[in-house]
Amino acid sequence: MKQAIEENCSFLYYEREPSMKSSKRYGFTLIELLVVIAIIAILAAILFPVFAKVREKARQTSCLSNQKQISLALLQYVEDYDESGPITADHGSGNEEFYTAFTGLMPYTKSFGVFKCPDSTYPEGTDQYKAAENPWTNYMSAPNDPCLNYGKSTVGASHFYSDVYAPNDYQYNVSLKSYNATGCTTAAGSETHYLQYNDPDITSYAKAIFMTDEPNTNIEWPFYDWGSDAPSTTLGRHTNGSNVGFMDGHAKWVSDTVMFPYGKSDNTSTKDWTYWGFDFGDASVQ
Repeated sequence: MKQAIEENCSFLYYEREPSMKSSKRYGFTLIELLVVIAIIAILAAILFPVFAKVREKARQTSCLSNQKQISLALLQYVEDYDESGPITADHGSGNEEFYTAFTGLMPYTKSFGVFKCPDSTYPEGTDQYKAAENPWTNYMSAPNDPCLNYGKSTVGASHFYSDVYAPNDYQYNVSLKSYNATGCTTAAGSETHYLQYNDPDITSYAKAIFMTDEPNTNIEWPFYDWGSDAPSTTLGRHTNGSNVGFMDGHAKWVSDTVMFPYGKSDNTSTKDWTYWGFDFGDASVQ
């Protein structure tokens, strides 16, 4: 009997011992923690630039969609107005009021948002910044000016007439402006022109550009390069290139080297994007 009890107790003892040992917990050593932290840091260094590129690609795609909608709005506008484009204001010396022309397309886009590039750093619009907040001059024309007749603003110039003019980050191709001004000059001193759609100089509507991005710069682009005033990012807004809307309604991304085959310092090249699809452009871009 005594032997049986001892054997049972021995069994209980040996059954419990593994259970007690398995309940013990072990922590990470300092070396192990440092290795894990180093691995996480390496992965973060690899992945963060990738995530940044993905986010920029998404913004680029959104901007491209905007330009597609605006280009299609132009086609609807010219169908309603006998092949004539909207009226625009030009302050001279390259100081275009691009937002005035795009305001004429707003009844077709039905949205202010399509004129805003997600990459823009100017909430009022790159174009409005250059017209009203740049260090040199202020030349914004009121939307109800008799030369424009886009309607009266209730917020005024101090708010960039933002209830009539959408914040604008895009520019039209100046080659589309009518050769002769309308003969009407706004109170801000800007001549007015019509953008020509049925332009006899256009050789290909699939090649001729209607609009493109305005990069984040406080100078007029791409017609001027004023030394230190022109940042290195003057060309293009999206990954070394620009989104472009064409006269036939399609849109795509184009690299800087294609838009400016001789670089931004050469403003006379007839291969630049403002000459594509026009008979006065180089034969290779007609």
